[in-house]
Amino acid sequence: MTNTTGDRGRSRPVIALDGSESLQGRALFVLSALTWCLDWLPAVDLRLVDITNEDVSLAAKVFSWEHGINLALSAPTDVESSMTGVDLYAAVAFRSAYHLRIQEAASSGIPVLLAMQFPETAWLTAAILGRRPSAFDPRLFAADLGAIVKRWL
Repeated sequence: MTNTTGDRGRSRPVIALDGSESLQGRALFVLSALTWCLDWLPAVDLRLVDITNEDVSLAAKVFSWEHGINLALSAPTDVESSMTGVDLYAAVAFRSAYHLRIQEAASSGIPVLLAMQFPETAWLTAAILGRRPSAFDPRLFAADLGAIVKRWL
């Protein structure tokens, strides 16, 4: 079993998921997508980062309990610890992704899986447009996530 970098000395990939639920973030959508990933989730370490909404925290705890999947939760104040050792950062956003940790991920060499609903002009790229169906369908976002992660397992 290998991870994305092959040099972090771990056999389990670490996946950080954006936990913001707001006008811009879609954490509950991401959590619902995880129900379509149950076949491979036990083989990875999951983190839900930047949680500011109690509903997201509660939903994540229920998901974890219901499916027996450990899901580490962190608030935006846990900046350093929540992205340390991450192999993939994944998020669904609305209109823009300025609130996400894309720059931090890029500077750390962490690949990003981003789906965006109704992107602003500044975010109209081939990658965003190509992933547009995944921004509206949790099953498709789960399939995109699985396509990346399953290569490492």
